Amino acid sequence: MEKISNNILRDAGLELIKRSGTPLEKIPSQGRSMIYAMPNGETVRVRTCNDHVLIAIANESTPSENTKLNIEGTDWLLIVMPEIKRSKGKIIAYLVPTDVAVEATKTSHQHWLDSSPGTHGNNKTWCLWFDKKFTGKDSRIQKHNYSDKWAKYLIDGHITISEIELAHITSNANVLQTGFDDLEDNFERFIETMTPFFQFLADKIQKWEMESTSFNRDMSDISQQLNLLLPTIKQELEKLLQTFAPYIDALENHLKIVNSFETSGWLPHRSTNHLHDDLLHGNAYSILTNYHHENWNDILQDIESNIPEYNIDSESKKTFEEIILAHRAEHYRCVCRAIFPEIERVIRNYFYADNPKTLNPSKLIIKLTEDNNIEEFIKNDPFGAVAFKTSIEHLYRSVNSSNLSEFEHNSIPNRHATIHGLVSYSTMPHSLNSIIMADNIFSILKQR
Repeated sequence: MEKISNNILRDAGLELIKRSGTPLEKIPSQGRSMIYAMPNGETVRVRTCNDHVLIAIANESTPSENTKLNIEGTDWLLIVMPEIKRSKGKIIAYLVPTDVAVEATKTSHQHWLDSSPGTHGNNKTWCLWFDKKFTGKDSRIQKHNYSDKWAKYLIDGHITISEIELAHITSNANVLQTGFDDLEDNFERFIETMTPFFQFLADKIQKWEMESTSFNRDMSDISQQLNLLLPTIKQELEKLLQTFAPYIDALENHLKIVNSFETSGWLPHRSTNHLHDDLLHGNAYSILTNYHHENWNDILQDIESNIPEYNIDSESKKTFEEIILAHRAEHYRCVCRAIFPEIERVIRNYFYADNPKTLNPSKLIIKLTEDNNIEEFIKNDPFGAVAFKTSIEHLYRSVNSSNLSEFEHNSIPNRHATIHGLVSYSTMPHSLNSIIMADNIFSILKQR
């Protein structure tokens, strides 16, 4: 299901609260925090979510008076989400007192801890869910149904994604045009600054062709001319750099998130897109591990809801459903050993339906990594390309005595090590990563 951008959700929430009579003004803040001020001086932190969940990162694994959450620091929380998760249409928002949200988060997490869950004890990613039809274990019910619990905080009004997207298109067109105009103006000024020097240099080169004895004297003249121009060159280059700065910042953030996944032991997936801001400022391993251990059931529910949309045959869909059942039953070894043959079966049927012969897995993977499939990954999720790269390079590398240790200590299974019994992949992260990998791959196979 398509993810709605945080910027669209944020602007929809700001417009909703503005229409209710409380316009907000942006307050400068560190990082990418979205902090705003009300006309009365009270402060509001905006949190957006596609999946009807409020996520808070704690500084400790158990609630106490000293526990701090990253949703603290303002008077209010403006929590914005699609009315139907991950769906375009109506946007809803809750304006919740921060102390109420903090107390609910701590209380629900303590309730979960009191149920003696299967946890490593270092859970610092705490969630409150707004879904109304939760059928999980009693120990998790405390965390759910906040659409009813916080109904009095729901902002009245109606706004749609289309309204905000139209406003963005108009605004972005103006900004883009301004950006191009600025870049063009800055570049033209830079060329104008350098043109006399280039002409001067060209004259000297032409002179050298006629009088080689003047070279040393002319080089001194060139150096003097260049020294005179250096302050202006520096100034013009700084203007060019300022024009590119927003794009450089965005690229740096993208690379940070890429690196976070590559060192965390977890594959990127749409279920963790809402954690990207936290990954820029926190410990990726801790954030992602805690989130997956606490929310694996919700991740699997999302994947199960996606299975009918796969362009794979009914046999593969049924097999994948059974693999997920095995994970729920904690049969993690079965998951890892069943998933790779099924992925290869799907790829073979998709690309080579008329060829019953056994094909080398590397040929199947080469076919899967053609440009049009990578484009599907990027279209579905900007970080899908990261998942693609990690999946293919790690999952399908050949394992031998020289690199065996690397795969023994990695939470992402490897096909060669699994199929040939070189490594026993037997933990929850091994199993869940395998399922995430399959979902990533099955999701990009388009209708033929």
